[in-house]
Amino acid sequence: MAGLSRANRLRRRRRTFWKAKGRCPECHRRVFNGFVICLTCRKEYRKYDKARVRRARQRRICVSCGGRLYGRSLCRKCLLNRYRWEHRLKRNRRLSGLCTECGCKRESSYLTCYRCRTHSKSFYLRRRRKIRGRILARYGKVCRCCGTSEPFFLNLDHVENDGKADRQKLGNTYALYEKLLKLDGVSPRYQLLCWNCNMAKAHYGICPHKSARRARGPALRSAPGRRPAPAA
Repeated sequence: MAGLSRANRLRRRRRTFWKAKGRCPECHRRVFNGFVICLTCRKEYRKYDKARVRRARQRRICVSCGGRLYGRSLCRKCLLNRYRWEHRLKRNRRLSGLCTECGCKRESSYLTCYRCRTHSKSFYLRRRRKIRGRILARYGKVCRCCGTSEPFFLNLDHVENDGKADRQKLGNTYALYEKLLKLDGVSPRYQLLCWNCNMAKAHYGICPHKSARRARGPALRSAPGRRPAPAA
């Protein structure tokens, strides 16, 4: 604390004093679930941070120092300092047997506690569902072969069967989804197929639905304005 100013030293002492009492250092309310600041003050801080980041992005400057923007909201120097600080913090927590995310005591051999693992799992699950829903909406929400509209059956198919190159280059499916969402329109290299049509196309070169339609030949069209004759 020798390098801090007098105001920062007083602020730290105040936070330590009220944290020991289990109260918020800003409004002195009771704090639950192991947080330092109460829920109301956390919401106010988040609102203020979002507004500050939005103004900095509009001006294309660093949120921390006001320099030239390098990442999404920080300059190159501030971004490197943040990565170093996070690396040192997680290393110290790991060596101390604490959760690398929140600093609480771990209950197993995992690097994170149960609460952080559950939160991370639910967060990425919601994020992936949102990205996949946007991809399905952009490409029509229906199978191009059999017409199935059940979203759980649909997946993205490579028209030219060159999915191996994309997997080697991007690594996973959701990286491909994020790349396609950055495009303005629909790429002709991809289409929506259900799981059955996609697997049949991958293994046999053609889906049985298309081979059956080819065997039947072109559909017969009735004369306009006439109803088909009833079956005998």
